[in-house]
Amino acid sequence: MLDRFPPEIKSDILSRLPVDDLLRFRCISKSWCAQIDDGAFIKTHLKKFFNVYSSLNLIFSGCFYLASFESLGTAVELDNPLKGPSDAHHDIKLVDSCNGLVCFGDAVGTIALLNPLTRKHHILPFLPLDFQLEGKSTWAAWAFGFGYDPISDDYKVVRLGQYLSLSDQFFDTETNVYNLKANTWRKIQGMSYVLGFDQKMGVLAGNALHWLVGRNRIMRNPNLIVAFNLEVEDFREVPAPESIGENLSIDLGVVGKWLSLTANYECMRLDVWVMKEYGVEESWTRLFVITPNEVAPLKCLRTLAFSKNGDELLLGVQAGNLVWYNLKEKSVKRVEKPISVTPFAVKAFRGSLVSPCVSKEKTDAKKARPRKGRKNRKRACPCFSGTNSYQRGLSWLCR
Repeated sequence: MLDRFPPEIKSDILSRLPVDDLLRFRCISKSWCAQIDDGAFIKTHLKKFFNVYSSLNLIFSGCFYLASFESLGTAVELDNPLKGPSDAHHDIKLVDSCNGLVCFGDAVGTIALLNPLTRKHHILPFLPLDFQLEGKSTWAAWAFGFGYDPISDDYKVVRLGQYLSLSDQFFDTETNVYNLKANTWRKIQGMSYVLGFDQKMGVLAGNALHWLVGRNRIMRNPNLIVAFNLEVEDFREVPAPESIGENLSIDLGVVGKWLSLTANYECMRLDVWVMKEYGVEESWTRLFVITPNEVAPLKCLRTLAFSKNGDELLLGVQAGNLVWYNLKEKSVKRVEKPISVTPFAVKAFRGSLVSPCVSKEKTDAKKARPRKGRKNRKRACPCFSGTNSYQRGLSWLCR
């Protein structure tokens, strides 16, 4: 019956349906399949359905599971394209999600993009590690980020490799950017900040990736926010709330479209802030304050998403627990976890039809390129390898 409607009305109706329904409707006929797979329709569906609450999910790294926000107690195991047939367990580390695509990596430095709902995936060209400052005692940190550039209509993966001499504190940062359309990595100018210990995956908000950094030295609790603008590809500072003070540890996150910041005052209290107008210092708003009596132990590790009616915020807290915090009643309700996860292994994810695949012509061209010597051989990536170091806040140390 839907085929009797004019094409624009049919397209409008389909663009308001959940991804799971549309994937089933692809089997109705070749014309339906072609329409649902059409790039223009996918973008329309992304705009209309993306902010619908039923599109919101949680994705867990490690064992790689997906759970809907409407049924957090039930999780579905996802296919892992990086897992070989002989791998009994293949641990993965999430970088981030954007527009229905998930970016993740494994212990040897292989990075992949996956749409968990359509099950389409793309493995990025391998980028070898290139350590600098040879002959010196070197501290090396690696950071990653993933996001969308609306100007070029392209998805980008950013890898920061930082090398610091422990003897004279000299440091250098190598910045590489991957473009999905071109399916290539390229090196750009590095940033002039020192990466913090704990947060190695960039937080996506306002078309930029965010990290906590120090100005010119290693800091265990850095309080400076630096952003990488995905459009113009430069680094710039983002002001933190002026009133947060000192002697605290902070963590970045995102809730909805807002950049969020949690300020932990040495187990006395924890403040949760959001930047309601990106880049404007005065728009920082303190959502609530948590005391030890409300959440024990007192350590919020990530803001995840608001509830459907907006009066609760889902938080990832210590020991891998999930809690709903009621903004009006200032109360906490624990969530039954579908699997056992670490505190850093869960992210909010919105489903879509967006494809992570590149054109066949580009893929064939990449396969035809000859390999260059031994330096392209894979070796363990210090950011993605090591269970214990990841539990400390994503692997950060390599000597």
